[in-house]
Amino acid sequence: MDITLARHLTRAAFRSSREIGDFVPFLKEKLSEDEYARYATAIATAIASIQLDVVNLLTADHPGLEAEIDDSISVYGSYFEADPSSIIASRTLKLRSDDGETSIPINIHPPEREGGSWLCRFDIDWPDGKVGFWGGGEDAVQALFSAMEMIGIQIYTSDYHRSGKLSWYE
Repeated sequence: MDITLARHLTRAAFRSSREIGDFVPFLKEKLSEDEYARYATAIATAIASIQLDVVNLLTADHPGLEAEIDDSISVYGSYFEADPSSIIASRTLKLRSDDGETSIPINIHPPEREGGSWLCRFDIDWPDGKVGFWGGGEDAVQALFSAMEMIGIQIYTSDYHRSGKLSWYE
């Protein structure tokens, strides 16, 4: 299996685990204790099986995949691949210093359905490390708008902006 297919399968495994796990609180409300215990155990077993049998096999076949997953989780809180073809908008800020200029790319990814709402992920590659966030909404447009507002908040509250040396124009 090539790495691209492995990435897709890994994300599908994570999505499946999350979606089935999301039922647990609902089941606790609606089922008797005995029935809940049976289903919660079955769900936990299914999630463990997906992780052990699928994800571990993928990371064994593709040694760099585990580090990629860990990096994505530390930036985005989930396994999200910042595939350049998935960028719908970008802007590069410039940070001026005595040594010249440093580019600070900002990338906005397409809104995606997440449960009953929408998320629009973005990342800012600051000189001290990349950070990833998202804006949320009831639909894709609201999520995109929220992401753009969040980008503004990240920029205008940064030490780079406060230094007066950050710009986006040439």
